[in-house]
Amino acid sequence: MKEETKCRHKKFSHYVKLFAVIMFLVLSQNLFAAHSFYWDKVKTVSARDSHFPRTLTYGNRSYVFWEEVDASTNQIWISERIYTSTSEYVDKIRFAGPFNYSGEVPDIYSVAVSSTGTVIVSIASSDEGIYIFSSKDGGVTYNNQLISTSKEMLGPRVFYSENGRFRLFTSVIQDGEFQLFYSESKDGASWSSFKKFNPGSNFRNPFLPVQIVNGSSDLVVFQAQSSSSVLNRYSYQLFMTTTRDGSSWTTPILLTDQSSLPDNDPHNYASYQNQRPNIIKYKGKIFLAWERTENVSSQIWIAELGNNGLIPKTSIKLTTQGNASRAILFEYEDSLWVEWFDTRNGKEAVYMAEKTGEDWEETRLVSNTYRNMFPTPAFVYDSKNNKRMFMFYQQSNANNNAITVLTPDTTVGQPKITSTTYNIGKRSKEKNVTYRISFPEDSSGIAGYSFTWGKENVENPKEEISHSVKDKSFTLTADEDGLYNLIISVVDKAGNWSTPQIITYERDITPPAAPGFADYNKDEFGFALDNNLSLFWEASIDEDVAGYNYKLEYLGSIPKNYVVNKTHFITQSVEDVKKGMAQLYEKYRDKLEKSKKTSSSILTKGLKTRIFNNQSNGIYKFTVCAVDEVGNVSEPSSILLALNKYKPQTFVNSAYQSANKLGEIELTINGGGFTYEGTISKIYIDKDGKAPYDLILTKDKGNYKVRSDSKITNVQIGTALNEGTYKIGLVHTDRGLYFTGSLLKIAQNGTIKIQSEYQSKSKYKFIDTHYKLTIAIGAVLLALLIVVLALLILFTIYTLTDKTKEKTIIIKEIKALLSGEAMPSLKKLRTHQNEKQRSLRGKLVIFTIAIVILVTLFLSLQNGYRMINTQQNTMADALQNKIDVLLESLSSGVKNFLPTQNDLELGALPSQKDAMTEAKYVTIIGEKSQVLETEDNSIAYIWATNDPDIEMKVKDYGQNGIVAGQTLAVDEEILQIIKKFETLNDEVGKKVDNISQQIANYSAQITSLAAQTDDESVKLRRELSEVSTRLRNELNNTLAVIANEYSGSTPLFTHEILSSETTDYLFYKPVLYRSGSSSHYLHGVIIIQVSIQSLVDELHSEITSVIVAAAIAAIVALILGTLGAWLLASLIVKPIKKLESQLVDIGIIMTREAKERMRLSNKKIEIKSRDEIGHLGQVVNSMTEQLGKAAEDEFLNNDGKKVQGRFVPLEEDGSGGKLPIVKYKEDKLDLFAFYKGDSPVSGDYFDFKKLDDKWYVFIKCDVSGHGVPAALLVSVVATKFKDFYYNQNWTYNKNGINLKKFVSSVNDFIYDLGARGKFSTINISLYNRDTGELYNCNAGDNKLHILDGKTKVLKEITLSDVTPTAGGIPSDLIEMKGGFKVEKLQLNPGDILYLYTDGIDEAERLVRDFDFTVKHEVKEEKRLNKATGKEETSTQVLEIKEQFGQKRIEDIIQAVARKQRYVLEKQDNPIPSDILEFDFSSCNEVLEDSIIALASVERVFRMVKSPAVRQTNEISVENFIDDFLRKHFMLYSKYCVPVLKSEPSEKDSSDQDEIQKLLKNEDVNVTKYSSMQEDKQADDITLIAIRRL
Repeated sequence: MKEETKCRHKKFSHYVKLFAVIMFLVLSQNLFAAHSFYWDKVKTVSARDSHFPRTLTYGNRSYVFWEEVDASTNQIWISERIYTSTSEYVDKIRFAGPFNYSGEVPDIYSVAVSSTGTVIVSIASSDEGIYIFSSKDGGVTYNNQLISTSKEMLGPRVFYSENGRFRLFTSVIQDGEFQLFYSESKDGASWSSFKKFNPGSNFRNPFLPVQIVNGSSDLVVFQAQSSSSVLNRYSYQLFMTTTRDGSSWTTPILLTDQSSLPDNDPHNYASYQNQRPNIIKYKGKIFLAWERTENVSSQIWIAELGNNGLIPKTSIKLTTQGNASRAILFEYEDSLWVEWFDTRNGKEAVYMAEKTGEDWEETRLVSNTYRNMFPTPAFVYDSKNNKRMFMFYQQSNANNNAITVLTPDTTVGQPKITSTTYNIGKRSKEKNVTYRISFPEDSSGIAGYSFTWGKENVENPKEEISHSVKDKSFTLTADEDGLYNLIISVVDKAGNWSTPQIITYERDITPPAAPGFADYNKDEFGFALDNNLSLFWEASIDEDVAGYNYKLEYLGSIPKNYVVNKTHFITQSVEDVKKGMAQLYEKYRDKLEKSKKTSSSILTKGLKTRIFNNQSNGIYKFTVCAVDEVGNVSEPSSILLALNKYKPQTFVNSAYQSANKLGEIELTINGGGFTYEGTISKIYIDKDGKAPYDLILTKDKGNYKVRSDSKITNVQIGTALNEGTYKIGLVHTDRGLYFTGSLLKIAQNGTIKIQSEYQSKSKYKFIDTHYKLTIAIGAVLLALLIVVLALLILFTIYTLTDKTKEKTIIIKEIKALLSGEAMPSLKKLRTHQNEKQRSLRGKLVIFTIAIVILVTLFLSLQNGYRMINTQQNTMADALQNKIDVLLESLSSGVKNFLPTQNDLELGALPSQKDAMTEAKYVTIIGEKSQVLETEDNSIAYIWATNDPDIEMKVKDYGQNGIVAGQTLAVDEEILQIIKKFETLNDEVGKKVDNISQQIANYSAQITSLAAQTDDESVKLRRELSEVSTRLRNELNNTLAVIANEYSGSTPLFTHEILSSETTDYLFYKPVLYRSGSSSHYLHGVIIIQVSIQSLVDELHSEITSVIVAAAIAAIVALILGTLGAWLLASLIVKPIKKLESQLVDIGIIMTREAKERMRLSNKKIEIKSRDEIGHLGQVVNSMTEQLGKAAEDEFLNNDGKKVQGRFVPLEEDGSGGKLPIVKYKEDKLDLFAFYKGDSPVSGDYFDFKKLDDKWYVFIKCDVSGHGVPAALLVSVVATKFKDFYYNQNWTYNKNGINLKKFVSSVNDFIYDLGARGKFSTINISLYNRDTGELYNCNAGDNKLHILDGKTKVLKEITLSDVTPTAGGIPSDLIEMKGGFKVEKLQLNPGDILYLYTDGIDEAERLVRDFDFTVKHEVKEEKRLNKATGKEETSTQVLEIKEQFGQKRIEDIIQAVARKQRYVLEKQDNPIPSDILEFDFSSCNEVLEDSIIALASVERVFRMVKSPAVRQTNEISVENFIDDFLRKHFMLYSKYCVPVLKSEPSEKDSSDQDEIQKLLKNEDVNVTKYSSMQEDKQADDITLIAIRRL
């Protein structure tokens, strides 16, 4: 039963290992990630006609060579660049040459560097021979010599060899064919004569050899033409040969034979041409890259080389398109790379690939409009000693060839920072500062940026991205006055951070001091001397004042009896007038005291005075404020003014034409002063403004109508005027004649055009400043989300149920597998195979249908929404345009007729709504008619309407209905609209009061000049009129813009949605204009009710059409997707079926013994597809082959274990296993041993045998090598030992102390095997327990150690050292030198004899630095070159290792014997604070404890407690070693953290308990430590202690 259980355990263990191998092979593709490179812009190394770059690296110095060509003279020079760092280099231009050539530019040189830094450049001159240029000072200077005058030598290739010599190959033309010759040199100066390269002698045209050092030999790969008996043709193939001494070469091995091609390649290998090999040694393996050509195009192939040629199945075709050339292998950042150039895109481009696992990850380096060729890498160190890769290549076009270089991107420029809040370098008062960042150009691209901000901030930003490149602007807060610093850096995708850039912001929110006032000139009554005012103020005391803002504000009128003009004077006494004025001042005193700050705009900078011309009569308040550079406004300084001397004037600011009912053209003139103190009695129209006039119109004849002080209408021009430009003159009854500038232009056909400066530029434009609504598709998305969640829940329930069933089946199958019964799944496999295939096909179809549905749904929703939204916007835009036109037309009419309160014309305006079908009615509201100064100026009075429900919306409707300008609106909607304009007058005043004041000033000046008829006055009056006209146009334009800004609707109408819930809207627009000199601008509002019901109905019809079209498209897509998915699934399932069958067969075989599993090596599956499934088939084939090989190794290991298990007398653990210890005790003898191999089978052996009542025999042996070969030799020694001392009846009288007979027998047996390099050390002893006599014979093992039982001192005893190890020489020769000697020793009572192999004293650990990286050392080895007779030096970089050593062994044994403490000291311990102390004071059994102490301390010696180690990193130690360390190791709790052994759960079923134990496969004899690593055990360890009691 025990044997059966062990068998099951082993089977299951193999099964688990197999599963792990399969999973690793399948998943290994994801375990490797390729490097990412970011390159700077391409730089030119040589702009001359340059070719064929090559590179060398020695230490921190890199060399770049190239050919420079002068095509006009057919000459070549060699140039060089030497890099000492990434930023420092020296050019050696044309240090060699010129060399003549003919035809195309040839590649004439090669380079090499020795281990001591000697640089060699070999050059083939077509008319002189082979030149050698050598440099011993790092390429600064070169010595040159002509080492061969043969003009037939071509293609020199120089390499540095294993023997420390340069080897130069060259091709020589002999009898019309190439042959290879070579020469050698130790120092690059003296060269041997050329010898023929014998490995190439049997081939035609050997050429282009490449060489690397491989261990103690040089490996050369060359190309040569080889004949094929199959194809009866010559083709270039690659061959490999090696040499140890440079003179004798191994027989060439064909590399590119049939095995280098894929199994499915139908061609014979001789069909291909193979050339330009390149080789590298990488991590102990040799890789070969070459060009393989069929027909015309060549491709790059890579394979791994072994001792006998290419390793099978390692050949990979790296490129598949274009013509690929010049592959170069190199190592960088611990990865293997290859670079080449090819023409896959029609023009040469450079590519590079990195080996990632079993694959190669390709990257295109250079592809542009040039031809990019011959890439070669160089490795340059930066200022921080970081290794950087530079990529050099030849860049060619029709005109030139240049050497260029790609260098790593290591820098990034600073960004450009601008602010939308303030001008950089200037102060501002803004709290929130917005910056905009413009990123610098960078070859890698900008990844993001980081910044710091604060008051007096000096902290540089952390090199961590806080903002992405999408964040091109950001807003920061300055909470108080002061200087703020923004410090910002950008980082590119290569990880380079820019130098921090500092942007300063100074916030200033402290207003300047207010200016002071000087009084103005007054008459005797207290009025201003003139209505042309000159007002002065004193400057603010602050230095940062940028200018001043002022405002003259009309407060109220003065009594008419205070007015002074040319017909009226003040008749009251001075005292009465002053008293009346005092009352007026008092009336407005509160307005003076409550003066508000002006705006921050600057109206004047240097001047501290303001002139106002001809202001209207009344009481005014003049306010002035100082404004600093950032816009802070001081407190206001104000005074009250009284004006009573206004001089009226006449002016025109605009005109427009229209046709009357008879179709005649009439003009409307806008201006001012038409009815003030008189009226316009005549109108002149004339070209030059001088009498006689071209056209005279009079009011008396009805040629025009004076509608108001600002408007003249129905000006009848007629048709009498000729072609030309005309001015208009107005004759006022009081002020006389006023002429405009050129106002009319009459064309030849009679067309009249108003000149641009007199055109009304007011144009209405609706601007929506309110919140916008969006279509609520949230309900649709929520519904979709609920459906998706429901499907996920159903799928989860189904998956959990399926997994539960699957778990039950797996438990049953594992039990069946362990018991040897047929698995349930295999019983039903054939029956359900088709069903499973259908299931996979069905899943693919269902998945595809689901994808089609989701995609169709998404596209339908998206496109439908877009179409509906577009249609909706189009409808809304059209409606808005019509509303805009109607409002603009109504606004123009209201502004014409409302100033004159022409209720007849106003009443006709609402009828314009008939032009717009959606408009229901129009209502015009405004100020009450005939408003007195003391009355309310509300605009809630109805002037015109066609609202059918108006009766319900007004007050006192009465019998007469609406009375224009008298009926008050009380409707809530109308009042809410009026409420929106409560502050409009103030807002308008802030923007246009200044313009109005200037108009008034100019009007006053024009008025003052009205009565003067001299030419200068007339000219000045015209200029002032033109300026005044422009200002009036500007005023009208500004009022129009403001009116548009305050236009809107209630409820809010937006373009995003036409809702069926809200179809009626009230659109409104304020009516703004300036009447006279008043500062009141809002005079009315136009209201239109609009219904959108017809648009909503039309939109719903469009939505229905979109839904129908989307449904039809979805059905068609679903049908096509289902058919396509079914076909695709069928194609996928077929190869999967093959894979399934193959894996099932593998699974069945894997349940069998190793011998049967060896058949897997030849079990392969063929899948023709070249996709992922085809690749999976290749992986399965590779896995199957590896499993077969693993079975072979396992078979051999199992045999070795069985053999060793029979010979080594280890203790059993009670469950059929073996413990690595031996215990034996009798009355006078005590023995304890420890035995541990470094691999499953060991090369160490020991045994002992009690021969009779007195005599014992002990043997210890150490066979060279490891693994199965060593174990087989152990079995030889063990068999001999059994024959001599177990199977024979040994007696002292018959056999005596003759031990050398046994040693000689083993020696001859191993020697006769003929196994080179195989030997064994042997130490065998005969021991008399009564007397303590010890007779010893050894073969190569002459050290014994005895612990004195009294002094507790370990003594080393050296035996005869003349005997060699067993197996090296025949015993006859050894006998001639005295043979294997037997020597006698004595053990006293209490003494302990220690026997141990070199596995303990030569145990080793890797020496690590403080950061736990392994240290390395450069080791130079000097030896004599037999060929040259000279001493040569080879250099190796080796890991530094520390051996356990004999001294530690002695100290440990003696410390245990003396019950002392012992401190283990490690060389360069990375954690020097850790004292590795052992307390042996409680050790009572020296024999056993000393052996276990050696084994335990040796484990601690190899332990590595790195901070980077993970909890999952575990090591295993024997339980007795763990017990010993727990008792005696002071740092046990830190170094030894046992992994808790799992206990079965009470809730688990009995089946699961059994399986869990098997799955865990826990070895009960070992303890695992977590969070720990250890260096590999270097050799087998055998420790034996024998004590005489």
